[in-house]
Amino acid sequence: MARITYGSIITDIKGSLGGTTYQSNLSGKIGRSKPYTPVNPSSFQTARQTMLAYLVSQWSLLSATNKGLWNSLAAAHQHTDAWGVTKSISGYQWFLSYNLNCVNSNQAMQLFPQGFVSVAPCSQFTANIYSNYLTINWANPESFPGSYAFIYATPPLRQNNVNIKKSLFFIKLWDTSTVTYIDITTWYEATFGVSLAALVASSNCSIVIRLKNMSEDTGYVSAFTSAVVQL
Repeated sequence: MARITYGSIITDIKGSLGGTTYQSNLSGKIGRSKPYTPVNPSSFQTARQTMLAYLVSQWSLLSATNKGLWNSLAAAHQHTDAWGVTKSISGYQWFLSYNLNCVNSNQAMQLFPQGFVSVAPCSQFTANIYSNYLTINWANPESFPGSYAFIYATPPLRQNNVNIKKSLFFIKLWDTSTVTYIDITTWYEATFGVSLAALVASSNCSIVIRLKNMSEDTGYVSAFTSAVVQL
């Protein structure tokens, strides 16, 4: 970290330049290197990145007719992302989003979209942790008619905030069934390389669990339903 003293030529500095961010704190104006945060993606995230690169290349190979179908989808319908934000996107972006969801649910890439459907999110659930297992619980039986559910989780976090968006990892694709709870212990421990029993015994942290539905045989998905559990 360096402290900056202004002269007759430079009178103010802020923002980022060459990997250094200029800002103010109690010491005055300072410059500091941007922090480096290593990213260790799960196998799912790595495969998703590889598939995204593949889909980008496939767009250029689509026929004009099929590109037109994606563009027509974009003109007719807005896209709601996993965080519930609705906006207009291009046909190209629809193609990428739609097909990422298809391949992540073990379906083939689609050259053209199916008829648009609006997918309802999962019912609100609670996340519960006990001495050595972690569960998702519904007050009433939850069914997934014609849908898959993507289950995501964060590693143990210091923040107890269900709205936090960082450090989210896919842990399981849940097939259609009716349940009142899902035990996600094995998937969680395998994804993050942790022991829940050890976490419960020694940690003061939180875990955020998120689910989103996907319409079976299409690439349309819902927004997240989320819950946080405090250890």
